[in-house]
Amino acid sequence: MNFNKQNGASFFKILRMESEVVLPLPSVFAKKHLENGDSLTQPIVLETISGDKWEVKYAKIKDGYYFVDGWFDFVKQNRLEKHDFVVFWLMSPSPNVIFQVFFYALNECLKEPLTGLNNIIRPIAPNVGHRSDDSGASDGNKPCMVKETNDNGSLTNRKLFKRIVCRTYLNYMRLTEDFETVTGIDCNVVKRVRLMNDDGKKFKVTITTWKRGLKSVPIPHLTGGWSEFLKDNNVEIGDICVFAHVKRKLLHVHVEKGKKRGRRTSNKST
Repeated sequence: MNFNKQNGASFFKILRMESEVVLPLPSVFAKKHLENGDSLTQPIVLETISGDKWEVKYAKIKDGYYFVDGWFDFVKQNRLEKHDFVVFWLMSPSPNVIFQVFFYALNECLKEPLTGLNNIIRPIAPNVGHRSDDSGASDGNKPCMVKETNDNGSLTNRKLFKRIVCRTYLNYMRLTEDFETVTGIDCNVVKRVRLMNDDGKKFKVTITTWKRGLKSVPIPHLTGGWSEFLKDNNVEIGDICVFAHVKRKLLHVHVEKGKKRGRRTSNKST
């Protein structure tokens, strides 16, 4: 293997779980080599020894540093597994960061990456952290889809979680504690996201973070615009909302009709 020692910086990770959605990075390394001014996110290129490339998103979320959007593709398409030893060698410093990546299996032998992917860099959107425009004009009228594939080759979104709609969730929807880490959306910066239904229609919804107790962890919630989403999509108490992260600030919500559906009631007193 031919390392470019011009920079000489590198780090390794032992994969802790199969098909890991995000990759936590060493804080010391990230602060020194990846932080780029006030930018919360930036694209990173990962190149294997076969010459194939993937563009992933590096994100600083609170006090943590991660590879987020695109990392799942890299893991899945290179068939990385739990306990694989992965070495990242910095070939080009910030702002155009390129890593050459090597994989080692449990038998301590170098794993050959998959080839034949046409050396196409997976496209991602730039700098979601400081984008104030929620209109999605650059997306056109078509839903933005992350190219993740199932074993049968079909495209899929990245499933996050699902919730059974109870009476409380008619007013707001609680997200998950790891929502920011998994999606790369910093809820201290991003105040609105877009929800897309199965027909491709999009809705702007406010995202608000609050604690459920003095010692609890702050959790993001969908607030303003959530009730309108439910009404427009005929969501009733007892239905199941399945959330998936599509791209940037876009979430897909698939609604499964519950067996015991309840009638929606107005919150306003008469």
